[in-house]
Amino acid sequence: MKSLLIIASFLISIDGYAQKERELLFDKASSFYYGVDLQDSTNMNFKRDFDSSLIYLLRLNKKYPNYRHTETLDRISVCYFEKKDYSKSLTYALRVLPNFKTNNIESDYYCFECNSACYRIGYIYQLQKQFEKALSYYDSCSTKYTTLPAFCSISYYLSKVPEDYNLFSCYMGLGQSKIALNKLTPYLFDSTINGYLDTTIINDYVKALLTLYSKEEIKSNIQSAIDSMYYNVEIKNNRDSLKYDYKITCWFKLFDSKVVLTEAEAYGRDKNEVDFFDTKENLVERIRKSEGYKRLFVP
Repeated sequence: MKSLLIIASFLISIDGYAQKERELLFDKASSFYYGVDLQDSTNMNFKRDFDSSLIYLLRLNKKYPNYRHTETLDRISVCYFEKKDYSKSLTYALRVLPNFKTNNIESDYYCFECNSACYRIGYIYQLQKQFEKALSYYDSCSTKYTTLPAFCSISYYLSKVPEDYNLFSCYMGLGQSKIALNKLTPYLFDSTINGYLDTTIINDYVKALLTLYSKEEIKSNIQSAIDSMYYNVEIKNNRDSLKYDYKITCWFKLFDSKVVLTEAEAYGRDKNEVDFFDTKENLVERIRKSEGYKRLFVP
């Protein structure tokens, strides 16, 4: 009996040590991964170090393969990606996806890492010029391995513009210029999105457009789009009859793309008129101040 107690105590101590070791390995990997000293939060000199993080992650995955399995695989993939070892990054990212069970974000079985891993796979295939494969995985990010929607317009455009630029690049790689242009046209002709566009995106768009249209045709198309812009405002008394509600819709067609400038609703307004921001004059001005207009229409 005494022997059994000793053995049980020994096994418990081993299990306790293993638990502490895998937690320590994960914490050390996380410290280097995020660039935050988890042991000393006042250490402001701690920097992100993917090489060091990778050492701990690989050790953790080898010795305790079932501990935070999906998260560890995804982080290993990220580390290799940051080191530009795309082959190994792809290998580990592909091992993440089989852990997918549901796209219900509230489920205990939801795989947070599947969306990022899937997108990384698509991007690596894009770098390898395997554009059809890249598009397939990009599509899966929004149809299968879904994630939470952006909580505001800033976070939406910060992610959506680069994502659509990658789609643009893939379609250009496949020689499908018109489809490629459709991915970026809505961003290039609205000045409220100027801040989300970098020089590379703008230059690549202009270059692609000039392969299909002459400069004169481009100017003519832009002017026609402005002249035929759809603008509709509905204003009515709200329930208490003392204030006003309005709904406004404004869009135009350009280069086979529908560019929506606004689809807004406002309730309980004191005046039976729209705000200046939603007037037709201001919306036209948004087009004229856009990066696309400045690069393609202004002499």
